[in-house]
Amino acid sequence: MLNPSFFNSVFVFPILNLLVAFYKLFLLIKLPGAFGFAIVALTVLVRLLFQPFFKKQLETAKKMQELKPHLDRLSQKHKNDQKTHQQEQMKLYQQAGINPASGCLVMIIQIPIFIALYNTLSLFLLNGGATKVITQINQVLYLPFLKISAINPWFLGINLALTPKQAGAWYYLLIPLIT
Repeated sequence: MLNPSFFNSVFVFPILNLLVAFYKLFLLIKLPGAFGFAIVALTVLVRLLFQPFFKKQLETAKKMQELKPHLDRLSQKHKNDQKTHQQEQMKLYQQAGINPASGCLVMIIQIPIFIALYNTLSLFLLNGGATKVITQINQVLYLPFLKISAINPWFLGINLALTPKQAGAWYYLLIPLIT
């Protein structure tokens, strides 16, 4: 899992280091459920970093919604001539200052980050803090003081390393809904 590939070096290792740094910080201040709070802090940090992209995406969506009646009229007017319809549509986008591809670009930028987040969290949670995994994690940490010996997966009375089926408790099924 933690082989030094391009993807891991650029995305997974930095996220892993941030997660462990938050975990160590919360352990230092003796916060119960430090690993759960580290996940929350990492999620908030990633959300803040992507806020400009989310804002741009929302602005584009709002402009597109405002243009919808005009786009519908163009569709009716040029329903038999696809080429003219596309040309008129592009003119309308240019006049409104919209790049319809920008929404897709924002999503494409986010995908590797979310895959790396998933890989990092599954490394901890699915492997349950096994000695082999901890050793691998310690090998890719940037700073020696970040090294860990174990992870306590308990957060607010819930073991984050267990699936709902493994836990056998109905309230574990609520976690994805709450999240």
